Amino acid sequence: MVEPRNSVCLSLFLKDASKFLIGWFV
Repeated sequence: MVEPRNSVCLSLFLKDASKFLIGWFV
């Protein structure tokens, strides 16, 4: 199972990744 902390870290990582991808494509 994934702990809440890990899920939060994962969500933050996805946020940063999406920001990077958006900035790279745009």
